[in-house]
Amino acid sequence: MAPKYTTVFDSVARADYALGGMCGAAAYRSTTTESTMKTPNGSGGILKFLHPQNRSVPLVRIPTGFDPLITDQVRIFAALGFDKAGLPHKVIPAVYMLLRAHEAGRLEGVHTIVEGTSGNTGLGLAIAAPAFGLKVELYVRSDTPLTKLALLRFYGARFQDFPEREGEATCIERAREKGKEPGYLNLDQYDNDDNPKAFEKFLAPKILDPFEATLSAVAAGVGTGGTVVGLARYIRACEFSTKVVGVVCAEGDEGPVPGVRAESKLSLELVRLPWRSAISEGALMTLGKRSRAYQASLDLRRALGVCPGPSSGLAYVGLLDFLRKEKDSGRLDALRGRDGSIKAAFVCPDLGESYADKYSTILDVVD
Repeated sequence: MAPKYTTVFDSVARADYALGGMCGAAAYRSTTTESTMKTPNGSGGILKFLHPQNRSVPLVRIPTGFDPLITDQVRIFAALGFDKAGLPHKVIPAVYMLLRAHEAGRLEGVHTIVEGTSGNTGLGLAIAAPAFGLKVELYVRSDTPLTKLALLRFYGARFQDFPEREGEATCIERAREKGKEPGYLNLDQYDNDDNPKAFEKFLAPKILDPFEATLSAVAAGVGTGGTVVGLARYIRACEFSTKVVGVVCAEGDEGPVPGVRAESKLSLELVRLPWRSAISEGALMTLGKRSRAYQASLDLRRALGVCPGPSSGLAYVGLLDFLRKEKDSGRLDALRGRDGSIKAAFVCPDLGESYADKYSTILDVVD
């Protein structure tokens, strides 16, 4: 039976900001006009709960014992993109892309959202789509962690898997083709500017503004490019000097870190967001073996008391590699603030539980 619909008053759905020389909370304006959003009964509250504007991004300083550059007066912070419920930060673009599609009338006649992903965007869509009366169908690789597939299934997503040898390009292309069929829509996170816009509007200010223009560098893994593009746009609009460090997987590694791609994969026409120009000069870092990311994830568990996922470990390692490179090249002092310290942050997109079965196969010992 089709869901009953009701018109709800949703002021946050049209939240926007105009920089106009200002950044941060002061730059946001909420157009609290009525938005006649058709949503299933009771879902207005769910959308407000999930809306990116209502998400917090705690900044937690890494204890000194886990900061190898502490003697250089480096202060490293983890930006916990996942919330208290464990929802990944990719819920931010998932909800925002759905809201924007709704406002543009693109959801009329649609019953299923399709996306080529087994990652956090897929999870975000699975969580948010029911509020719009929509189903979710994902195209995934056959080597997707079983715990991640179980989580996607738990949230109601259907998925089709394709052999690893066919590559993720097959998943993305199939989703794009399926999205052209009646009743289906592919939001296409790889070529949808609302993906980085969501990070620019809602994630970047919550990471950068608390530092009041004193953050020297911020690092994130590069998968679709949405996170680094959004961060870079906000930094440039605010005229901050913060370096954007993009971290990618090594070519021909024994397997990618979930949610992050090798540079050659990003350079394919399938990923169309301008990720390369978003990364600061000399700040594209390549992870070596993926085990470094998984081990760093466990190290963060010991440091923070929660276990960010492997892509968080990758961002942490990439940031440290960048800072060491600057130190070895004699450029570290250029990053110092007026107080003589260097403040740097890395984005933690999700928790490690979704990849629990991978830790024991990639690392010899998990304690």
